[in-house]
Amino acid sequence: MIYLLTGPIGTGKTTQLTKWVAQQQQVAGILSPVIEGKRHLQDITSGASQLLEATATTQQPVQVGRYTFDETVFTWARACLQEALKKSPRYLIIDEIGKLELRQEGLEPAVTEVLQAYQQQASFDLILVIRDTLLEKSIAHYTLTAFRWGFPPA
Repeated sequence: MIYLLTGPIGTGKTTQLTKWVAQQQQVAGILSPVIEGKRHLQDITSGASQLLEATATTQQPVQVGRYTFDETVFTWARACLQEALKKSPRYLIIDEIGKLELRQEGLEPAVTEVLQAYQQQASFDLILVIRDTLLEKSIAHYTLTAFRWGFPPA
């Protein structure tokens, strides 16, 4: 099953998801926590995280709205998602689908690869975090037809 978590910016979607992940087994994917006021991407399997926000030394900045991100961190996160597929998790999480993914950047093409793997095997539950303002566009973009809202049942 595909589960959609949605809501406005800064309403605790990732915080709730992090707490949920801590109580589960066989979970893989990417979280996007804010650590010390800065957006990171975190590999659920290893626990490793990288600063997503660009710094003065960022070699490959990516601009979206008022934010500038580090493309090399997206490259790392895409590889984490591809590795997650190989591990046959019970739950695979993508936090989050945003403007970059809708324009084929950010976590793309890994998001599409995960969705294709889900459609071919459906051997895992997929949890997608999507900002409320992009929900309709994301559902249409990824042709999501069968999904539930919220977290999988305990």
